[in-house]
Amino acid sequence: MANENNKPYFLLVFQENDPMPSIVSADVIAEMYPCADKKKVDITTTEGDYMGFENVESFKMVPAEEIDFKM
Repeated sequence: MANENNKPYFLLVFQENDPMPSIVSADVIAEMYPCADKKKVDITTTEGDYMGFENVESFKMVPAEEIDFKM
């Protein structure tokens, strides 16, 4: 997934009791199913694989330049 400037985007998933977010390239996301009631985010990738996150506090899509890889 890219914006009008062709800059890459990433999904940051923040889970309870984990100071570091999980980072997923938006390019690999085919479908995403957030469920606030169960605090889950389920992702199907473009390759047909499945990723599941539990105890999710929040998530957000950000451009690459906003990620500090020195976290």
